[in-house]
Amino acid sequence: MENDRPASTTPGALVRAAREASGLSLADLAAATRIPVNQLRALEADDHEQLSGPLYVRSFLRTCAEALDLDPHDLLAAHDSRRPADEAPPAVGPVWTQETEIRHAAAFPWRRVALLSAAVLAAVLLVLAIVRLAGGGDGSRDDGSGPVADADADPGRQRRDALGDSLREAWSPLTARVAADSALADSAAANSVATGAGADSAATGPAAPSDSLAAASSDSLPSSPAAAPPRLVSPSADELAVLAALPAGDRNLVFADGSHWPLVLRVVTRGRVDYAVGADGLRNAPDVLWTARPAGLPAEGVTAGVVYPLGWRNVSYWGARDHFLLKLSAAEDVTVTLNGRPVPIPTRLVGREWVLDRSLLDR
Repeated sequence: MENDRPASTTPGALVRAAREASGLSLADLAAATRIPVNQLRALEADDHEQLSGPLYVRSFLRTCAEALDLDPHDLLAAHDSRRPADEAPPAVGPVWTQETEIRHAAAFPWRRVALLSAAVLAAVLLVLAIVRLAGGGDGSRDDGSGPVADADADPGRQRRDALGDSLREAWSPLTARVAADSALADSAAANSVATGAGADSAATGPAAPSDSLAAASSDSLPSSPAAAPPRLVSPSADELAVLAALPAGDRNLVFADGSHWPLVLRVVTRGRVDYAVGADGLRNAPDVLWTARPAGLPAEGVTAGVVYPLGWRNVSYWGARDHFLLKLSAAEDVTVTLNGRPVPIPTRLVGREWVLDRSLLDR
């Protein structure tokens, strides 16, 4: 039974003990976690009825554990141990990874120039060494004892000329390959700069390529495709018709606990699309749980954060006072409304946290 446990083992009591041991007040902890003071007070009192739902309770406990140097797993385990025996703890959702974009600035190809210079220098040294060895004992040096031989009739000179021609022919593929690689790098850098310029490049027109670049970008060199510009994904007419048949996600929506919210977020997905939603004081958007889903929408009131299946679509509702944090894994199969108004989804924000607040309603 819940009342049979010592008070010090409840998650709220553990948070309060850690806060007092750190010398922090409720206002100090609220400033560090961005959780309102009244919700922190209810959390320390284990009065979860004053909070928005089990998803918010777990998120608040994890945030407080990080701020107070507690082990979040121990704190969540203490919370799960207080759940009724016939209610399983929620499963852990997918882990989001931060997508990092790295762009390299175009620079002078020092490496290729160094390789080309080293190859040419090695060829010259090799030619000089062979010429020295080949011409050292031909007796063509003039010692003043007789007339100087004709250069065309000198067999040593002929051997050196033939050897130089063969060496130049052998090294020409290597020097041509290094030159082609340098030209290809310059072409890729020019394409990258042109892509980053965007509309300015389109307005002024492409610059005329130099003769060497035009020769390098012939049929033997591949061209780099231009990057696709970011775009907005808006709901289709079919999706708007589906939204009209669902409970309106506006300020008049009454949740199952009887609460009203100034901002109401509604997320409709076609099939299984992973996403995360946070509100107000949360620093990160927690993942939406897809386990133990009810069958269809209830007749009266919906529970915040619960995903309701409707055929091959899924719908969930959320409430907030100031703003939402939304992270989507896709844009094409998702429809988002804020206070009943459809919000186009920027494709550049897929996989990143997106802030939705009242400013979107003024556009």
